[in-house]
Amino acid sequence: MYFNPLILLIIFCFYLIFLVIMLSYYLKLYFYSYIIFLIFMSGLIITLMYVSSVIINEKLYFNVKYIMMFFIFGLMFLMLDKVFLIHTFSFFYLNNLELISLMKFFSYPMMCFFFFFVVYLFFLLILVYEILKKSKGPLRVMI
Repeated sequence: MYFNPLILLIIFCFYLIFLVIMLSYYLKLYFYSYIIFLIFMSGLIITLMYVSSVIINEKLYFNVKYIMMFFIFGLMFLMLDKVFLIHTFSFFYLNNLELISLMKFFSYPMMCFFFFFVVYLFFLLILVYEILKKSKGPLRVMI
């Protein structure tokens, strides 16, 4: 399977959209999900501009089967019964106070998203450092 960096950015963007929808719908954290969306979309846009300037001549190949599978998985996730999720996770029974709703975001099921984002950013930091160390300068040479 071929993964272009642009395809990975698109997948990460859809993952971010599903995360924001889940935060808004299930946890009722509208403002917090809006802030997370703005922060990560700005990071994705900067990453997209950098990647598109580095790999200008590379042809983009993608498989429609994988994209359709991703959309179907996302739609199935959104159509889950809310009652099932409420009875599965006990942290949904907390009050809707602002502090408690932030604590809900850092409890077990949702901390996996934070862990994923922290590991992702750390991995990108190490990757960019290694690429720049091997090339002994910037990747894009000014003419």
